[in-house]
Amino acid sequence: MKIKLLTAAVAAIATSQVFALAPTASYDLEVRVSGATAVDNQFQAYVEELCDPATLDSFYQPSDVARGFGCTVPGGSVAGIATDLDVLFMKNSSGSSAGVAPLPIKPACHF
Repeated sequence: MKIKLLTAAVAAIATSQVFALAPTASYDLEVRVSGATAVDNQFQAYVEELCDPATLDSFYQPSDVARGFGCTVPGGSVAGIATDLDVLFMKNSSGSSAGVAPLPIKPACHF
């Protein structure tokens, strides 16, 4: 009986998700960045530095080509920003040309 109860508790925890900002949240600002994977970790570190840690959520595409971060950037932490902003940062890492190729010859790059 205890094993069944433990299994049910673990399953309930594993299937539930807690988000600081809901995935359907309306963001004040969306920041889109694309390019090579070489800067992915630096981009993530910069986002983590800007964001209030209590509000930071990370979203990853299964192929790890795209990642997103939703958070609240506290007012005053960035020059010129006086109030808190809910920001969605998105990074597409499909290659160095992903940032410039869509401009002259390809359709918009999807995140």
